[in-house]
Amino acid sequence: MSAKHMDKYIEKLEWRYNNLDNPHIFIDTLKRIMNTENITYKELVA
Repeated sequence: MSAKHMDKYIEKLEWRYNNLDNPHIFIDTLKRIMNTENITYKELVA
């Protein structure tokens, strides 16, 4: 784990915990992926 991306790790864990009982988790995940802004590899590793 990198401290640089710790906020993203925490967001992911929080979202997963908050959706433990969600019967529509697959569809909700797809919607989230489709509505997330793309970043370049250069931005990711900067």
